[in-house]
Amino acid sequence: MLKKIINLLDLEETNLASQYWQLRKPFMKKCTQCPHAVAEYGDPFSEALLLLKKPIIEQAMGEILLPTYSFSRWYFNKGELPLHSDRPSCEISVTINICADKEWKIWMKRKESKAKARALSILPGEGILYQGMKYDHWRKPYRGRECMQIFLHYVRANGPFNSHFRDKRQSFGSSHGKG
Repeated sequence: MLKKIINLLDLEETNLASQYWQLRKPFMKKCTQCPHAVAEYGDPFSEALLLLKKPIIEQAMGEILLPTYSFSRWYFNKGELPLHSDRPSCEISVTINICADKEWKIWMKRKESKAKARALSILPGEGILYQGMKYDHWRKPYRGRECMQIFLHYVRANGPFNSHFRDKRQSFGSSHGKG
């Protein structure tokens, strides 16, 4: 299941997020998963979006979800996301484009499927909803200067991974978990 969500963030929210992350960028840590990127696990601003956007994600999924964590990443020129699938805390995920100076596709391929990979792109404020454990996903090297993405992760409330609520942390906004 792949769904594009138009206007997941309205223009004001998108501008606020872009400005916030411009201010945070110098203080972010080098990303261990992606070369040419910096990242932040559980940042309070993104955690607020995780909670605020939950009803929209639930409506798109047609079921009740539990939030697990957010992850925020600034990609720079030549930044790429290696092919991977996600851990149980990312049963249901949304990638949101906050700002980018160039279109950049994310590639998705359902595991154990003979179907070809799909390349999807989104504009600032839009999101792609996907099942992170069921889809391999990746990004080829970025050809622009900068692209900021926020990832919101959830699990099904009545599913096998509901013990991953809050990514097993004491509270949202805490960085005491796995990124």
